[in-house]
Amino acid sequence: MPFLPEKLRSQIYRPILLAANNPDYQFIPTENLEDFLDGWIKTFRAAEKDGYLPKSVSYFGISLPVEPAIKWTRAMLADGQRYFAANPEVISLHKSWRPKNGLISLAFDDDVTISGLNDKLNMDAWCNVLPNATITRVLVPHAEYGLKRVGHVGMFKRENEKAWELMRDLAVHGKIPSGKVRRWIQGKAQL
Repeated sequence: MPFLPEKLRSQIYRPILLAANNPDYQFIPTENLEDFLDGWIKTFRAAEKDGYLPKSVSYFGISLPVEPAIKWTRAMLADGQRYFAANPEVISLHKSWRPKNGLISLAFDDDVTISGLNDKLNMDAWCNVLPNATITRVLVPHAEYGLKRVGHVGMFKRENEKAWELMRDLAVHGKIPSGKVRRWIQGKAQL
Protein backbone atom coordinates (compact mmCIF):
# COMPACT_ATOMS: atom_id res chain seq x y z
CA MET A 1 0.00 0.00 0.00
CA PRO A 2 2.73 2.53 0.74
CA PHE A 3 4.12 1.89 -2.75
CA LEU A 4 0.92 3.06 -4.44
CA PRO A 5 0.62 6.60 -5.83
CA GLU A 6 -1.14 8.96 -3.41
CA LYS A 7 -4.29 9.06 -5.54
CA LEU A 8 -4.66 5.30 -5.16
CA ARG A 9 -3.55 5.21 -1.52
CA SER A 10 -6.35 7.58 -0.60
CA GLN A 11 -8.93 5.20 -2.06
CA ILE A 12 -8.03 2.44 0.42
CA TYR A 13 -10.61 2.54 3.18
CA ARG A 14 -8.99 0.36 5.84
CA PRO A 15 -5.83 -1.69 5.24
CA ILE A 16 -5.69 -5.11 6.86
CA LEU A 17 -2.25 -6.62 7.44
CA LEU A 18 -3.06 -10.30 7.54
CA ALA A 19 -0.30 -12.69 8.59
CA ALA A 20 1.93 -9.87 7.37
CA ASN A 21 3.23 -9.48 10.84
CA ASN A 22 6.97 -9.22 10.43
CA PRO A 23 8.32 -6.08 8.80
CA ASP A 24 11.40 -6.45 10.97
CA TYR A 25 12.71 -9.28 13.13
CA GLN A 26 14.04 -6.95 15.80
CA PHE A 27 11.84 -8.58 18.43
CA ILE A 28 12.81 -12.21 17.79
CA PRO A 29 14.15 -13.74 21.01
CA THR A 30 17.91 -14.30 21.08
CA GLU A 31 17.44 -18.03 21.64
CA ASN A 32 15.47 -18.32 18.37
CA LEU A 33 17.72 -16.14 16.22
CA GLU A 34 20.24 -18.84 15.27
CA ASP A 35 17.51 -21.19 14.01
CA PHE A 36 15.85 -18.33 12.14
CA LEU A 37 19.07 -17.33 10.37
CA ASP A 38 20.02 -20.95 9.66
CA GLY A 39 16.68 -21.54 7.94
CA TRP A 40 17.09 -18.50 5.69
CA ILE A 41 20.74 -19.31 4.90
CA LYS A 42 19.63 -22.72 3.58
CA THR A 43 16.94 -21.06 1.48
CA PHE A 44 19.44 -18.54 0.11
CA ARG A 45 21.97 -21.25 -0.80
CA ALA A 46 19.28 -23.33 -2.54
CA ALA A 47 18.25 -20.35 -4.65
CA GLU A 48 21.88 -19.69 -5.62
CA LYS A 49 22.54 -23.36 -6.43
CA ASP A 50 19.36 -24.11 -8.39
CA GLY A 51 18.92 -20.75 -10.11
CA TYR A 52 15.45 -20.38 -8.55
CA LEU A 53 13.84 -20.90 -5.16
CA PRO A 54 12.50 -24.46 -5.12
CA LYS A 55 9.11 -25.05 -3.53
CA SER A 56 10.69 -27.76 -1.34
CA VAL A 57 12.90 -25.27 0.56
CA SER A 58 10.35 -22.49 0.85
CA TYR A 59 8.50 -22.08 4.12
CA PHE A 60 5.55 -20.86 2.05
CA GLY A 61 5.69 -23.77 -0.39
CA ILE A 62 6.21 -21.60 -3.47
CA SER A 63 8.81 -21.46 -6.25
CA LEU A 64 10.37 -18.14 -7.20
CA PRO A 65 12.83 -16.97 -9.87
CA VAL A 66 16.35 -16.52 -8.56
CA GLU A 67 16.40 -12.69 -8.53
CA PRO A 68 13.42 -12.11 -6.18
CA ALA A 69 14.38 -15.20 -4.16
CA ILE A 70 17.89 -13.89 -3.48
CA LYS A 71 16.63 -10.36 -2.80
CA TRP A 72 14.09 -11.75 -0.32
CA THR A 73 16.51 -14.04 1.50
CA ARG A 74 19.26 -11.40 1.63
CA ALA A 75 16.77 -9.05 3.27
CA MET A 76 15.97 -11.72 5.85
CA LEU A 77 19.65 -12.30 6.60
CA ALA A 78 20.71 -8.64 6.83
CA ASP A 79 21.64 -7.11 10.17
CA GLY A 80 19.04 -4.94 11.87
CA GLN A 81 16.25 -4.48 9.37
CA ARG A 82 15.39 -7.77 7.76
CA TYR A 83 12.25 -7.35 5.70
CA PHE A 84 11.12 -5.35 2.69
CA ALA A 85 9.01 -2.94 4.73
CA ALA A 86 12.09 -2.02 6.74
CA ASN A 87 14.40 -1.79 3.73
CA PRO A 88 16.24 1.57 3.97
CA GLU A 89 15.76 2.06 0.21
CA VAL A 90 11.98 2.19 0.56
CA ILE A 91 11.43 3.21 4.18
CA SER A 92 10.53 6.80 3.23
CA LEU A 93 7.51 5.52 1.27
CA HIS A 94 6.20 3.85 4.42
CA LYS A 95 7.01 6.72 6.78
CA SER A 96 5.32 9.29 4.54
CA TRP A 97 2.05 7.36 4.32
CA ARG A 98 -0.74 8.98 6.36
CA PRO A 99 -3.78 6.70 6.10
CA LYS A 100 -6.95 8.43 7.26
CA ASN A 101 -8.41 5.23 8.72
CA GLY A 102 -6.64 2.88 11.09
CA LEU A 103 -4.81 -0.25 10.02
CA ILE A 104 -5.68 -3.64 11.41
CA SER A 105 -2.80 -6.09 11.90
CA LEU A 106 -3.80 -9.69 12.59
CA ALA A 107 -1.83 -12.79 13.48
CA PHE A 108 -2.94 -16.11 14.89
CA ASP A 109 -1.55 -17.24 18.23
CA ASP A 110 0.01 -20.40 16.78
CA ASP A 111 2.08 -18.46 14.23
CA VAL A 112 5.69 -19.69 14.43
CA THR A 113 7.04 -16.19 13.70
CA ILE A 114 5.69 -15.02 17.05
CA SER A 115 8.40 -17.14 18.70
CA GLY A 116 6.51 -17.61 21.96
CA LEU A 117 6.32 -13.91 22.78
CA ASN A 118 3.25 -12.53 24.50
CA ASP A 119 3.46 -8.75 24.55
CA LYS A 120 6.03 -7.33 22.16
CA LEU A 121 5.61 -9.16 18.88
CA ASN A 122 7.29 -9.02 15.50
CA MET A 123 4.13 -7.49 14.08
CA ASP A 124 4.51 -4.50 16.42
CA ALA A 125 7.39 -3.30 14.25
CA TRP A 126 4.74 -1.97 11.86
CA CYS A 127 4.44 0.91 14.35
CA ASN A 128 8.04 1.92 13.58
CA VAL A 129 7.63 1.41 9.85
CA LEU A 130 4.28 3.25 9.63
CA PRO A 131 4.64 6.03 12.24
CA ASN A 132 1.80 8.14 10.81
CA ALA A 133 -0.79 5.40 11.07
CA THR A 134 -3.17 4.29 13.78
CA ILE A 135 -2.73 0.54 14.18
CA THR A 136 -4.83 -2.02 16.02
CA ARG A 137 -3.01 -5.30 16.49
CA VAL A 138 -4.96 -8.44 17.35
CA LEU A 139 -3.44 -11.75 18.33
CA VAL A 140 -6.30 -14.12 17.44
CA PRO A 141 -6.69 -17.34 19.51
CA HIS A 142 -7.12 -19.96 16.77
CA ALA A 143 -8.73 -22.62 18.98
CA GLU A 144 -11.42 -20.18 20.15
CA TYR A 145 -12.69 -20.07 16.57
CA GLY A 146 -12.56 -23.85 16.07
CA LEU A 147 -9.44 -23.71 13.91
CA LYS A 148 -7.08 -26.66 14.31
CA ARG A 149 -3.90 -25.07 12.95
CA VAL A 150 -3.45 -21.72 11.28
CA GLY A 151 0.17 -20.71 11.87
CA HIS A 152 1.77 -18.13 9.60
CA VAL A 153 0.22 -19.05 6.26
CA GLY A 154 -2.35 -21.73 7.14
CA MET A 155 -5.34 -19.43 6.89
CA PHE A 156 -5.09 -19.82 3.13
CA LYS A 157 -5.69 -23.57 3.38
CA ARG A 158 -9.02 -25.13 2.51
CA GLU A 159 -9.82 -26.39 6.03
CA ASN A 160 -9.63 -22.88 7.48
CA GLU A 161 -12.72 -21.30 5.95
CA LYS A 162 -13.67 -20.01 9.41
CA ALA A 163 -10.62 -17.74 9.29
CA TRP A 164 -11.96 -16.22 6.08
CA GLU A 165 -15.30 -15.61 7.81
CA LEU A 166 -13.37 -13.58 10.38
CA MET A 167 -11.79 -11.57 7.57
CA ARG A 168 -15.16 -11.02 5.90
CA ASP A 169 -16.67 -9.77 9.16
CA LEU A 170 -13.70 -7.43 9.60
CA ALA A 171 -13.59 -6.11 6.02
CA VAL A 172 -17.35 -5.81 5.47
CA HIS A 173 -18.74 -5.08 8.95
CA GLY A 174 -15.70 -3.67 10.78
CA LYS A 175 -15.94 -6.39 13.43
CA ILE A 176 -12.52 -6.96 15.00
CA PRO A 177 -11.94 -10.61 16.03
CA SER A 178 -11.63 -11.34 19.72
CA GLY A 179 -8.12 -11.84 21.02
CA LYS A 180 -5.31 -9.94 22.62
CA VAL A 181 -5.69 -6.36 21.34
CA ARG A 182 -3.09 -3.60 21.43
CA ARG A 183 -3.34 -0.17 19.86
CA TRP A 184 -0.82 2.38 18.64
CA ILE A 185 -2.06 5.89 17.85
CA GLN A 186 0.27 7.98 15.67
CA GLY A 187 3.04 8.40 18.20
CA LYS A 188 0.68 9.40 21.02
CA ALA A 189 0.21 5.95 22.56
CA GLN A 190 2.91 3.32 22.34
CA LEU A 191 2.14 -0.39 22.32
